[in-house]
Amino acid sequence: MHELSAHCRVPKVEQLEAQTREMNQIITDLEAKKATSDEELKSYEEKVVLLRDIIANLENQLEQKNKREADILQQLENMKQTIEDRDSKMRALLGELESLKNEKIDQSQVVCENCNREEERYKELMDNIEEQVSFVTSIRLNVIG
Repeated sequence: MHELSAHCRVPKVEQLEAQTREMNQIITDLEAKKATSDEELKSYEEKVVLLRDIIANLENQLEQKNKREADILQQLENMKQTIEDRDSKMRALLGELESLKNEKIDQSQVVCENCNREEERYKELMDNIEEQVSFVTSIRLNVIG
């Protein structure tokens, strides 16, 4: 019976050894899969860190762009205001210039009228002087002659 039992044991031991080898292979395969998964996980974690850095960088660039845009819009608004102020001042100066021009035209007309009067008076005086010269000359010729 001992032999029978030993004989039954050999296939059982072989069966257990086969199961052990099979289990060892499964464990080896699982460990390989785990190592691959760990490497993939590490790679994904590195990609996540890289993507977070990229996102942070892009957010920073966007913030700087928005700030520059706000600064440019403020400068544009300031320039518009400056242009409007200068335009208003220029319109006021043009109005003043037009007023001075009209005033000058009015004065010129008065001056021209005065000039015409003075010219007429000058002509009258010259005519009068010429008459007197003529008269004095004729008297002189009569007295001398």
